Amino acid sequence: MVGASDDDVRYVHEADNLPYYHIGSVNGISMVTIDVIGHEITHALVKKTAGLIYQYESGALNESIADIMGTMLERYMLPNNWNWTLGEDAVTIRDMRTPEIYSQPSRFEGPGWESPGNCPFPFLGNDYCWVHTNSGVMNKWFHLVSTGGTFNGQNVNAIGPHAAQQIVYWALANYLQSQSTYSDARWSTMAAARDIYGECSNEHRAVIAAWNAVNVISPVCPGSGGRIAAEQIENSAESIMKVYPNPATDFVTIQLFDPITTVDLQLYDMTGKVIKAWNTKESTITFATKGLVPGIYTLKAQTPKGIYTHKVIINQ
Repeated sequence: MVGASDDDVRYVHEADNLPYYHIGSVNGISMVTIDVIGHEITHALVKKTAGLIYQYESGALNESIADIMGTMLERYMLPNNWNWTLGEDAVTIRDMRTPEIYSQPSRFEGPGWESPGNCPFPFLGNDYCWVHTNSGVMNKWFHLVSTGGTFNGQNVNAIGPHAAQQIVYWALANYLQSQSTYSDARWSTMAAARDIYGECSNEHRAVIAAWNAVNVISPVCPGSGGRIAAEQIENSAESIMKVYPNPATDFVTIQLFDPITTVDLQLYDMTGKVIKAWNTKESTITFATKGLVPGIYTLKAQTPKGIYTHKVIINQ
């Protein structure tokens, strides 16, 4: 949906396995523009991939990803005449470069941010707890990681819109889940950047820096000269363990390569709560995923050699 009050411009539903869109007008002006069409089509893509629920932070991510892909469609169709605003060929409704112009925040919990904690019941009248407002944070992040610059005291090196779009799509298709938050989006795009471009690549570093700039605080890439908490370092976890299948549906197996040393293992959910814990010298541990909420978990291993982490994805 382009805007909470623009109920004539929306992705509606699917009929006969085909998406149905209603793109009409706002204040009597037709909203059939390239970026708006791309925005609405992306809602169907989001539904078929991460399934981001249209409320609270997951809804804000849903809206931002639609803005991102709509803008990138305009870039593809009009390579010499695209920009960072939405709907400007009809009625401009958002600006990804400067979200504040249209009453959106450019920083997480910064000016203009609407706290989901103040919204006990999401419905159309409160924009499903401000999904079109809080989407400004990820919009600003995407603009920063694409074009670079200094914002909120943080320097960000540009990686270009194409690379940034690849990272967002990979995160959407492989990591984001239905109830993902901004914290999850941070980790998901960091993981996507590592997958595509490599650990501590320029793209990985830019993703981290841009999230820091919009107040979704991220660990500094190891070797970057900055500080990082020990538990946040992925100390080449593949050197001491193998986790499979990952993503998992029914069972997860952890294979330790150095079982002689006692290893403390903990499985954390995205809130930081310990879900499972082991102290073992066994070389192989298998546990059932029954009862676990689908989503992203962190497996932490404490050994005499250091602390290692490995992401585990549990599917339905």
